Formats: sequence, structure tokens, C-alpha cells
Amino acid sequence: MSNLLIGFDLDKTLIKSAAWYRLNLAMGISNAEDEALYKRGPEMDGELNYTQWLGELASLYRSRGKATKQAMEEVILDFKPLAGAKEAVAKLQNEGHQLAIITGGFQTVAREAARQFGISYTAANVELTFNQDDTFYKLVLRSNDDRSFKADELARLAKTLDIPKERTFYVADGDNDDQVFTRFRGIQILADNSSHEAWKANALAAGQEFSLHRAGRVAEFILPTIADLPQLINQLDDL
Repeated sequence: MSNLLIGFDLDKTLIKSAAWYRLNLAMGISNAEDEALYKRGPEMDGELNYTQWLGELASLYRSRGKATKQAMEEVILDFKPLAGAKEAVAKLQNEGHQLAIITGGFQTVAREAARQFGISYTAANVELTFNQDDTFYKLVLRSNDDRSFKADELARLAKTLDIPKERTFYVADGDNDDQVFTRFRGIQILADNSSHEAWKANALAAGQEFSLHRAGRVAEFILPTIADLPQLINQLDDL
């Protein structure tokens, strides 16, 4: 099987921790402030759209006096790959598939992750910008709609590579992924608090093949870990 397009999210898909949360803590934003702003944002259907939410977050960064280019990049670039992620990506590349990182997160993180994983195409929705003295300036968005950004970027790449929708997949943890899962073949990776063996046992008890378990939600498939992805791709014989 060859010539599939497989797009990847970053946080909790290829890498372990969420850069936003770590950055907020490092910039002096308390857990209470972080939670309060999150509840007002688009993910919780609050009164702020994505641009407004980022604007308020940027104001908090500037107000704490800690936001410099060096300090912020040190935090967001301090990430570790999920177990089995690099091996899974290497297997898929060796099989001739086209891979991409498409994330609603930071461009800086996406570029570095792409370098570490050997993935040539990246698209990220948020860019950190700085003043001439390297103090933080603002957060710049490519799209005000994080959900549609991922789907639109994957569609753009699929068209460029001339790969049809039925051969185009998106792999993610499910946060803000409903649109891309609906428009393309979605593969959801379970969150870190889900045990591989417990999940597999439950799937088998229900009479389901664990690697081809139908999610029963927006994603077409659901997997316990990123390490299981090459097995799923190899078992799909309807392409």
C-alpha cells in the first residue's frame, strides 16, 4: 500500500505535553487564571472567539514581565516524543506514505518536531512574535477558526499531492479535531490516562478487533497508542 497522505496533530499525538499549559505556568499565569480564561474561550463555548482569547492571553504574558524570546522558546521546545511515535513515523515513511504535521499550536514547535521526526511538511496556526529587544509582542494567527484550519490545510496538501479524500487520514487526540475528522478519515489516539491493555481487553470483550476498533464518534478509528498506527494502516485493505 502506498501513496497515502497522513496528517498528524502534535500535542498528545506525537509529543507528550501541551505547550500552552507549560508556557502559561512559566510566564507566571496561575492555574486559577488559566482555568478562568480557558472557560471563557472557544473550546468551552465561552464569550471569547479564538482571536480575542489569544489577545487576553498575550496581555497576561506581557503583564508578568517574564515573556522573552529565549524564555518562551525554551519552554515550548522542551518536549518529548510519545513512546513509539518516532518508530511509527519511520515505518510509515519507509512504506512510501506522505506525512505532514498540521497543528493548531505553535509554528516553532511544529518546525522542531518536524525536524526531529523527519517530516517535511508542517502547518501551524499560531506564531509567537517579538519586539526588536526580544521581548514578547503578540500571538499571530493564520486562522481564527482552529478547527477548520486543520481541515483546510490537510485539504490543501491533499490537492497539491493529488491524493483523494479516501486515501487521506488525520491522526490526533480528538481535541478540536471534529472538522478534520468529519472531512477526512480520522484516527483518534487515546489520551494518556487510557491504559493500552485495559482498552484492548474492553474492545476484545465487545468482539472487536482492537486495531480496527470503530470509534462510534467522529473519528473513523480509535487506537490506544501511536505505536499501533502502522498496524492499522497495514490492515486497511479497502484503499
